[in-house]
Amino acid sequence: MIATLSTSASAPVIIGQRLRKGACGSPRDTKRMAADALATAHRLLGPNRPILVRADSAFYGADLVHAARTGGADVSITVRLDSSVKKAIADIPADAWTTITYPNPILDQATGAWISRAEVAEIGYTAFSSKKTTKRVTGRLVVRRIQDPPMWSDPRQIYIAKPETPHSARSPPPSTAGHERRSAGRPRPRLSTSS
Repeated sequence: MIATLSTSASAPVIIGQRLRKGACGSPRDTKRMAADALATAHRLLGPNRPILVRADSAFYGADLVHAARTGGADVSITVRLDSSVKKAIADIPADAWTTITYPNPILDQATGAWISRAEVAEIGYTAFSSKKTTKRVTGRLVVRRIQDPPMWSDPRQIYIAKPETPHSARSPPPSTAGHERRSAGRPRPRLSTSS
């Protein structure tokens, strides 16, 4: 497990690492790792500099979030799409979604489609609601959803790709056969908290 620190003026620097014994789940020892990494970050940046702890859903858990908040940091973590998250997403009003456009299309690995637009919305959310009251965390659930990807009817049609993409300008679009519906419209929620 590695913790990095980056600022708007510097590249990421490793400020903490842990080797864990044997096969273990990702969240194991994240509480201590977060506390140590935040102490190092405060020593390097100063005690009053705002810090944002980011993590993916493998590390989503009350221990990490509480350690980050106790250490004076805000948190942005991808949450698991469990029943309470699905209910919160369903409660987002239709007019709350805002369309965003990416300046460079992103390849959706699951469908092979190039994505250039998405929708985002947020709603108040209490994470870890099944735990005792002191372990619950209230924040914002920020959700990004991708609309159905475009389907190409003729694989021979010319697809103009940007030079930085792995496909040449004369290549057909990546195959979407068998993957058309796997991730279409699937929300990608993040829990965000702030002091």
